[in-house]
Amino acid sequence: MKDEWAKDEIKKLRAKTGLSIQKFADKYGIPFRTFQDWELGNRVPPDYVVDMLAKIVDLDNVNLTGWFFNEYRDKRGAGTNQMFATKKEALQEAKEYWDRLCDADKRSYIDDPCGEFYVAEFPLVWDEDELEYQPATFDYTPVWSAL
Repeated sequence: MKDEWAKDEIKKLRAKTGLSIQKFADKYGIPFRTFQDWELGNRVPPDYVVDMLAKIVDLDNVNLTGWFFNEYRDKRGAGTNQMFATKKEALQEAKEYWDRLCDADKRSYIDDPCGEFYVAEFPLVWDEDELEYQPATFDYTPVWSAL
């Protein structure tokens, strides 16, 4: 009974990732033959190993997103890009910033062909070089724009 549970859990974990046996074993540092034997039911991993692996796979599959407020004016060479944990925080900062601008500054964003002033959601990935989360892509659809 326990053997079947472990075998089923191992199969579910790998299916959740969409990886082949080889790629799953490589990614999580498990010898290929060992993982293959677990999945086939030839060997039974300890319960704690299955539980730990489940937690690691779940953490890897977390959909991390960041909310960005971006403002940029090419003519002036000025701009900022701030990341926020929530949409509400990003929208609040963007709207308050826009409200503080004088009409001439607002016009400079609008008249600049490269001018940007928006809040958008981006998927995040861990950047090993920078040791922080970075946008996975720069394709975005603004959820709010002043322009």
